[in-house]
Amino acid sequence: MVGHRWGQLYNMAEVPLFVNSLGTRMIQYADLVAYAVGRYYQKGDSTFFDLIAHKFDTAGGVLHGLTHYAPGGQQCQCFACANHT
Repeated sequence: MVGHRWGQLYNMAEVPLFVNSLGTRMIQYADLVAYAVGRYYQKGDSTFFDLIAHKFDTAGGVLHGLTHYAPGGQQCQCFACANHT
């Protein structure tokens, strides 16, 4: 991968198979983030999303670690769209 602020990514460690969340803490973190983001966008519930929203990657006040696809190229006022300017 190229294009992030720390240079070029040469290696990426990942679990190359499906694994139960009890197997590793990182999978548990990913599950929690996915749940929070899913609830925010699918149900309009920001209870958990608000706890992690400030943790997404930003540079110069522009959000890079979260993207929201809006049909037709429209921008909405969700956290991702509002911080991509």
